[in-house]
This record gives sequence, structure tokens and C-alpha cells, in this order.
Amino acid sequence: MYDRDMLRESLDYFEPIRALDEMTPNERSRALAHGESVDRMPIGIMADLTVPRMMGTTFAECEKTARGKAEQQIAAYRLFGADGTGLMYGLHSLAIAYGGAYKQPPNETKVLLDAPLRHPREDVPRLSLDDIVFDEDPNAYVTLEALEMIRDEIGDEVGTGVNFTSPFTAASGLVGVETFLRGLIRREEWAPQLIEFTVSALFKLAEPFLKEGFGVSTCDPVASCTIINPKLYRTYALPSELRFQELVRQYTHAPMHMHICGDTTKILEDVAGGGFSEYSLDNVVDLGVAKERIGDRIRIQGNVDPVGLMELGTPDQIEDKTKECFRKAWDSPKGFQIHSGCDMPFDSSNENIFRYLKVAKTLAAEQARALEDPDPERPHGWDA
Repeated sequence: MYDRDMLRESLDYFEPIRALDEMTPNERSRALAHGESVDRMPIGIMADLTVPRMMGTTFAECEKTARGKAEQQIAAYRLFGADGTGLMYGLHSLAIAYGGAYKQPPNETKVLLDAPLRHPREDVPRLSLDDIVFDEDPNAYVTLEALEMIRDEIGDEVGTGVNFTSPFTAASGLVGVETFLRGLIRREEWAPQLIEFTVSALFKLAEPFLKEGFGVSTCDPVASCTIINPKLYRTYALPSELRFQELVRQYTHAPMHMHICGDTTKILEDVAGGGFSEYSLDNVVDLGVAKERIGDRIRIQGNVDPVGLMELGTPDQIEDKTKECFRKAWDSPKGFQIHSGCDMPFDSSNENIFRYLKVAKTLAAEQARALEDPDPERPHGWDA
């Protein structure tokens, strides 16, 4: 399935990055929860598309089996030592389960070619939760099997969980984004009905993960203000996010992590008011603005550009941007975690990833010391 020699070479290359860590993510998380000292604050990186290259395989190959999905996440943790692992149910998996045509590029996520519900006025009222069968949806049951493998192998060191696309975005995949948004704007009866159905459908698929003790997070790319206006977000997307979170919390008794792609500057306060545990910001959102407006209400993550810098930039540019992220948000009142803005492309170079991780972990260690022992006169590495 993958080239063990190439993975060993990659592990050797990133060994100095792993050597920077004195604690496992689980040890670090427990210490922070008890107000104890840590070696560094948590750091994150979205590298699902990139790690297969370091394993001598493709993302599509990893996606074929539970073992492939698990090996990719296990390799990512052993390569980078970031503070979390996890898998997605899939951006378009609900639409695919309903028969939507798709293709699987070698080194990208699945691309939906055709929405399954072509006549929404007739099709949506006929939707039934009886159609949602976990054991008949490979994107669901294979992901659960993979998470169990990850937990068995590295769960004593690092947590893992599953990300579900939020109901608003998942609903758009069932009928097509343009048709969906037109239906909402024209206030057609089927459009909010579809969102309501999707909330219940996603929760039905999430329940087996929750029953096995896995955390559930969410993302809502179509809810971005790059695509819709704030009014549509507040009227339709946000309520469906909150309803999904409410259902998930019946099991977790904890708020969810949220990520929305693109520019969400106009809805920062709305997201912060949703009671999510943390908000992962795309690179187009200014962290300084986010800290000022919502930093006292929600933990923020972000937001090194995954394409313009991690794929196409230089190591020095990545170092400068990582420092800028810390400079703007390291002391955000509810917390800040350095992270890539979104998933990095397959061919993001080892050199760029190495520099990001080196700077991120070094500054996260300084962040931990500065938060534990504040001194306004002390110079910080991110100011250099």
C-alpha cells in the first residue's frame, strides 16, 4: 500500500522536529487542563493530502481501506508530532451515499460531479431517515474502523476524532450549490426542509462514532462569506450548525470545534456566539482582527496560507508568516493555537513543512512560558 523505505526516509528527515517535544499531546492536554506547566502550547497542521507523498503513495490509495486511512494518520503523527489526529466523514459523502456521481483524483479529496436530487421540489419531501444506514455507507463505517485502528495504535499518546461537514454544506451537495442557494433566496419550501433533514441525517451517521467515544468536529465551507452573505448565514447556516452541535453534545457534553473556509470576517461574532470550543480561521481572515473582536469569547486557530505559502512559498516566507500569526494572537484571551489555514496540497515540500513545524513548535514553547509568567518587558521570538 505504501513504500516503507520512503516513509523511513521521511521519518528520519523530520526526526529533529519530533525531538523538540518533551511531552505527548495527551500529556500536554492533561497538564493544561489542570493548570500545570507544559513544554509548549499545542500546534496544528492539516496535511492529509501531503503525508501520502511522504509514504510513497497517493491520497486516493490511502482512502481505499480503513487500514490505509489509519496508516496515513499514524504516519502524520509520527512524522510531525502535532497535537491531534482525525478523519473526515467526507465533504460530499452524504450526497455520494444518495448516488451522487463523483471522481477521486489521485491527490485530492473526492470531487462531486453531479448532485443526486435533481428535482428538489419532488425529491426533498420524499427523503426519509430510513434511507440513512450506517453499515451500508462505506464512507462512514470504513472511517469508524480506521479511527479504532488509530486509537489502538497511538491513542495513548494523541487523541483522534471525526469531522462531519455541517448540515448547510452537506445539504448543498444533495441538490447542487447553485440550486440550493437559489432555493433559499427564493424562499422555496423545500430548501429549509432539506437543511432540517440533513441535520438529522448527519447526526444519525455521527452517533456510532459518538457511542464509541470519538469526538466530533464540524466544518461548513459553503457557509463562507466568500459564497453567501451574512444574512443567509445567520438565517440558515448558523441555526443548522447549532442544532447539529446540540445533538452531538448529548453524548460529548462539550462544545464542538468549527472551521469555515474563506473569509468569515463579517460573521466572526456570530460564530463566536455559537458556543463552539474553538474556531479555525482560514488564512484570509486577519488574526489580529479576530483576536480583537472575538478573542475573549472563543479560542482561535490559524492561519498560515496552505497554498500561497506552504505549497508555493519559501521557508523564509513561512517563518515570517508563522511569526506574524503569533505576534497578532499569541495572548488571545480564550487561547490561540498556530495552525495551517486549511489543508495543504499534495506537493507542499518537506522543506516548507519542516520550517513551519520548527518555528511553530519553538514559538509555541515560548508562548507557554510567556502565558505562565507574563512579563511585558520580555522580548518574544515572534517580534524579531
